[in-house]
Amino acid sequence: MYAVVLAAAACGPAQAQQAGEAHQIPGQGQGPGLFNPDSSADSSEVLDRLFGQLRQADDEKSAKLLENAIQALWLRSGSPTADLLMKQAGDAMTEQNYGAALVILDTVVELNPDFAEGWNRRATLHYLRGDYTSSLRDIDQVLSLEPRHYGALSGQGAIFKARGDGRRALRALRRARTVYPQLKNVNERIRELEQEFDQKI
Repeated sequence: MYAVVLAAAACGPAQAQQAGEAHQIPGQGQGPGLFNPDSSADSSEVLDRLFGQLRQADDEKSAKLLENAIQALWLRSGSPTADLLMKQAGDAMTEQNYGAALVILDTVVELNPDFAEGWNRRATLHYLRGDYTSSLRDIDQVLSLEPRHYGALSGQGAIFKARGDGRRALRALRRARTVYPQLKNVNERIRELEQEFDQKI
């Protein structure tokens, strides 16, 4: 899957928290909970603010800081058990031990069905195993919990493109771009799809 999705597989909760602990958005004052995953601020309110700023970010550096903060919040499962399992799954995926990772992630989504990042991690794993149908099914779960999940949308676009469904691939990537205009390579991928499927769309 494309890098924006694979990054989630390679990044464990501790790494994402470290990436998210910058406390100031360039050009703005400090705000409670913006980048600190341990903040007591309501995470849904903080995510709304971060996504609003992400849509308006006009340079890659600022957008990347916001992306790191969002990913840190996404990785807050609220369950120490789920956090540990996610780390174990990430380690197994890094070692390409996909069978073990699947068993672990099955447990994560069973115990924490409202944890979008558990579904996203398993969607990535299914993709790496070549099981596009299961990956799309898990992506649907991610998007039902977090419609702004640009990583899941990007992965969805990649799968639809691989299946020759240019219309749905474009729809997914355009949604990702709306959420995250600075998303790496998204405009290039959209242009390629528009050219490749021009006669079909």
